[in-house]
Amino acid sequence: MSLAILELHDVSPYFEEEFFLALGLCKEYEIETYSLLIVPNYKERCPLYENRSFVEVLKSLNKAEFILHGYSHQGSTPLHQYVWTSGEGEFSLANSKETLFKICQAQAEVSGLGLKCHFFVPPAWIGNAHLEETLINQGFKGIGYRFYIKFFNPSQRFFSPVIVLSNRRGLSYLSIKTTKFLFSLWRTFPVLRLALHCADFRDKRKIELWKETLEITKKERRFITYGELLSQSRSSPTL
Repeated sequence: MSLAILELHDVSPYFEEEFFLALGLCKEYEIETYSLLIVPNYKERCPLYENRSFVEVLKSLNKAEFILHGYSHQGSTPLHQYVWTSGEGEFSLANSKETLFKICQAQAEVSGLGLKCHFFVPPAWIGNAHLEETLINQGFKGIGYRFYIKFFNPSQRFFSPVIVLSNRRGLSYLSIKTTKFLFSLWRTFPVLRLALHCADFRDKRKIELWKETLEITKKERRFITYGELLSQSRSSPTL
């Protein structure tokens, strides 16, 4: 059976109301296995450690996987990456010292709250030349990019495209109109990722589109996590 990874992006008290709507959608479709992409201090305005009740909710989600998703989810965007993001490429221009500092700071804060993150997805899926080595040195097992997932030990790369809805003006409408086409285009690939952003739940059109997508995906695929995919790949390298 084909596989799917359901990612809930930008998990932070900053999006508390939207996050609970996302959880409600998962419950509606009886999906318990998903990956929560945690931002420790979204926009440097909402530290996770100051919202212990929110953290306890995260810990209560027994089948959820925690993935580190940057530290603040903000940064400068080079012109050639502007099509993907605006002001959210946290690691795109970071040098080696800045990269290490951000990873260590984020890792320390989530670990201090009892949340274990073994995988990393950079904001906007944009990394830099120093990121992977830094993650390996800090004990991470893999990283997710826009079109593939890379595991570090053993070194493996899985093509796994992402279905995502943009929340940028102009691109938002375009992404709504093209999602069904992309879903159909990538339907035959063994591992598909669905990237639900908390901000999506401010738009009723996107909520309905995600409902349709989840309904079809559940019939055709089994939901797993990054960790489960890594375990399966070790036992079946041809996955």
